[in-house]
Amino acid sequence: MRHSAEPADEANAVQAFYASNAEVQWTRFDRFARIEEYVLRKALAENLPAPPALVADIGGGNGRHAFHLAQLGYRVRLCDLTQKLVADARRRNTTAASHLDSVDCCDARELPWPDACADAVLLLGPMYCLADRGDRIAVLREARRVLRPEAPLFAQLLSRVAALRSLLEAAPGAGGIFDWQDFLRTGIFRSERMPDFFRIHYFSTPAEARRELADAGLEPGLVRGMDGPASSFGQRKLADAPDHIIRQWGEIAYALGEAADYRSTATHLLAVARRPAAVGDHAVRA
Repeated sequence: MRHSAEPADEANAVQAFYASNAEVQWTRFDRFARIEEYVLRKALAENLPAPPALVADIGGGNGRHAFHLAQLGYRVRLCDLTQKLVADARRRNTTAASHLDSVDCCDARELPWPDACADAVLLLGPMYCLADRGDRIAVLREARRVLRPEAPLFAQLLSRVAALRSLLEAAPGAGGIFDWQDFLRTGIFRSERMPDFFRIHYFSTPAEARRELADAGLEPGLVRGMDGPASSFGQRKLADAPDHIIRQWGEIAYALGEAADYRSTATHLLAVARRPAAVGDHAVRA
């Protein structure tokens, strides 16, 4: 597959960022993302085919979601670009009660799997790690290639409005004066003064997510907010909350996530799409 050249320094920065906090990629769901995980699991439960369907977790890091699905009886293939996260997933797979089918180190734009092999695809990381639109389309097209007809795809994104809120909460002066009009237009912080997390990620909108899914030959469904109103630092206060409290706030976030008026309260967006049926399937190829 041909894809646009991502600048080496950007690719290295993304990998270095995730390699430096591998354990956080697993534990953050217990410490400050319990609502996000609740909403994700509810959305998966409502849209995934029944186990033992094969799920391809593309860019799935060290496998937090992959191992959960394996425990539910799904067959799961996991891949990620960051070698340290892949190594951690392989280590976990040796002792897991429910094993993953495979763990590969690869680029999401060039998967090592055959056409139409997956009953579902998770893209819970790559879409906000690629600043170039052409690269995001390439990822979506490659995910579409490995999906069976009518199978679902779940893509997670970072919200553009929430990025400004998070910057204000985390480091209000670190970015100095920046071109906020350009950011609202592109979803990319270009200033080198920005903290790494903000500078190396792409921040989307529901409308842009739907356009990119459609341009990749997928049928877009709902783009929901995942964690509002408990986004960002709000979830940190729920780290030690009992499960019934998490369930309440998770249901609130799930309900608000379907309403356009409330989506910008969320830090994360979840787009659900499907590969079109085989008959009349003329989607653009990479």
